[in-house]
Amino acid sequence: MHRVNKPGKIAVIVSSLLVVALVLTPLSDFASVAARFNGAGAVGRISLLFRFFVLGMCIFLMVQALNARQIIMWLIFIFCTLNIWVNVLFFDAATVVYGVETSLFMLKYFLFFIYYLAFLFVLNSSLVSYESFKKIFDFLIIFYSVPVILGGIFMIKMFFYYSTERWGVKGIVYAGNELSGLLLVSLTWAYLDFRYEGKKLILIIVSMATIICGTKAALLSFILMVIGYLFSRGGFTSYLYMVVAIVMGTFAVMGAYLYVDSIQKAVDNSMAYFIWQFENNADGSLLTLLLSGRDQKFDVVYTVLQDSFPWVFVLGGYPVSTYTVEMDLFDLIALLGIFGTIIYMIAWFRCWIYPKKGDQFMGRIKIAFIAVYLFLAFTAGHMFYSAVLAPFLAMLSIRMQVMTGNLTFDSKE
Repeated sequence: MHRVNKPGKIAVIVSSLLVVALVLTPLSDFASVAARFNGAGAVGRISLLFRFFVLGMCIFLMVQALNARQIIMWLIFIFCTLNIWVNVLFFDAATVVYGVETSLFMLKYFLFFIYYLAFLFVLNSSLVSYESFKKIFDFLIIFYSVPVILGGIFMIKMFFYYSTERWGVKGIVYAGNELSGLLLVSLTWAYLDFRYEGKKLILIIVSMATIICGTKAALLSFILMVIGYLFSRGGFTSYLYMVVAIVMGTFAVMGAYLYVDSIQKAVDNSMAYFIWQFENNADGSLLTLLLSGRDQKFDVVYTVLQDSFPWVFVLGGYPVSTYTVEMDLFDLIALLGIFGTIIYMIAWFRCWIYPKKGDQFMGRIKIAFIAVYLFLAFTAGHMFYSAVLAPFLAMLSIRMQVMTGNLTFDSKE
């Protein structure tokens, strides 16, 4: 067990407020989505302001949990933030506004570590029991998943992602492209519940939400994690289940398309959308279509870096908010440089790779999750720098370490 000094009164108050704020977060997101849908743009900023409030509390708690190794990573963050402003002010890389936006954009990449250390401080201090904290995230996962299901079933336009007729339901997550990562983490969380505690409710709800969401990343993550789960179980029976699941799933999709008019319309509209994109915006490139044009963005950004700001590959600090690649690895290199990115990724992997591996299932499901997560991060983006996803990812890491015996916490007295 990782022990910390007895927390002061302020830390106790902040920790209590953080727990309450986490529970209220989906309500702030719902208010933001509803306000923007109804044209009240100013009110729609409530979710952003609320997250800054939560972030401030997490930073306060994180600072008290820092050790020497973690401080090195934050020195890199400060150094690269300064480089952003050097490039903005002295090399005309962008305007001051873009400098501010890029600084905030880079902060998003470090949200995972902020939440991770803040949660560890709260749990290590026994201010909240681990089981109570876990139940909060059970609640949050359900709260974010159910609106996606309701939106798809009852065709609630406020919960839809795309302004075109293409299918896509985002629920109460305003930035719908961040929902795929949240559902991937939630699905992995639900598999742990199902495997070790026999709970089916969250798995059913999250699976339905992932399918109904309709984005390429969500559907792909669902398929890959189903395969990953069955692979993690091991044995001939699991592989037989995998084949049966694929066959039954194929027939279920075909049947739904043929006999349910609303699904047929949604699929046809989505196919028409992708065909139009393929012929007009993707220049006939299947890769460009699958990457939603991110390969083209890569060419633009990295041509500028190579021609005008080559030192960024070493020192980082390019104001990518002027035109992001939207593939996490390449945006991270522009922000932190190659060496900074390596240190960042080492720090990230340390939160997932630890001495005790637990049983075979835990080892395999963790590998499956990391593989799918990294694949989506480096192709679809919005995984490492998602404000919505960060606390869930941090708690999943902590939960896996608890389940493998690498973390233990005292019960709250």
